[in-house]
Amino acid sequence: FATQRAFVADAAHELRTPIAALKLQAGLVARARDDAARDAALRDLHAGIDRSAHLVDQLLTLARSEPHARAAPGTTVDLARIAHAAVTEMLPLGEARGAQIGLEAAQPANLQGDASALLGLARNLIDNALRHTPIGSRIEVEVSGSDDEVCLSVDDDGPGIPVQERERVFDRFYRRSAGDDAGSGLGLAIVKAVVDRHAGRIELDQSALGGLRVTVRLPRAGAPAA
Repeated sequence: FATQRAFVADAAHELRTPIAALKLQAGLVARARDDAARDAALRDLHAGIDRSAHLVDQLLTLARSEPHARAAPGTTVDLARIAHAAVTEMLPLGEARGAQIGLEAAQPANLQGDASALLGLARNLIDNALRHTPIGSRIEVEVSGSDDEVCLSVDDDGPGIPVQERERVFDRFYRRSAGDDAGSGLGLAIVKAVVDRHAGRIELDQSALGGLRVTVRLPRAGAPAA
């Protein structure tokens, strides 16, 4: 109950700012003196609506992904296929930012889990990389595995995360900088919640591309959980 109260309080606090911004932007539309000013104000209003919708969607995803929400069902899923679906979904955002998203996942990587939650995990990792790297960035997604586990890693060529911040980025609503591109501060919190539900691990390291490397390790189907 204490965790839920804290979550609701944090969510209410985070929603105040975008709602206030929407009211301000709507007022600017009403006070526009000409078509050009009205069009600019409408663009800002639509962008604000998109940011608010993204935040609400992330809040709902996090609530559904909490470890106490429900145990991961025992369905066999292929993490390679899930990664492919996530990359396909994120390609339009990548193209809009001039980014290159590569995928290496040649072999099936089966595990017991929730396909929808794992798709959200992969999508959030790619989204996080896109939002925290410059325009025209390079992102590499890889699925690999061993006898005991399957791994999903996402590399980028952005600024990375300082070692002293790497534990904090899993906190709800933590933002690495004021200039984050419409980030909700929930992406990695959602990833961590899904990983915990699947008895996995998540690691942050320096990427060979120069930025951040996020690796998620999950027990392979039939292997004992760590």
